[in-house]
Amino acid sequence: MILSLVATVIGLGAFCALLYRLAVYAFPILAALAAGQGAYGLGAGIWGSLILGVLAGFMALILGTVLFSASRSVSFRLIMAFVFALPATYAGYLLGLSLLRIGAIDGFWLQALAATGAVAAGATAVLRLIDPEFALSRNQAA
Repeated sequence: MILSLVATVIGLGAFCALLYRLAVYAFPILAALAAGQGAYGLGAGIWGSLILGVLAGFMALILGTVLFSASRSVSFRLIMAFVFALPATYAGYLLGLSLLRIGAIDGFWLQALAATGAVAAGATAVLRLIDPEFALSRNQAA
């Protein structure tokens, strides 16, 4: 019993760590899924929609990163950071909501703690976009 409890806590911690490491990639993944689903709906087939989705995801990541780093305008950089952070925030909210429902939390605290997870995921995405060395310095310190 205790071993399964420890394994569950380690697994949940691994899911949360994975979310925060991959938070900045939520927007390109969302773009890839949307393009792939759209192409499949238009009759591109499985392989065509898969190829288009992968290309759209890479283009969103490359274009967003280049535009963010090349821009000197603070307002444009802020808009780009929010574009990358919004899907990560939503993913953090849904992950927090799912994990908290396992613990049978309900009502106000469920929403409040899920919103805390959303803010943490969004903030992580913005920090990783603004300072790419943030991830490296955090990994080397540990």
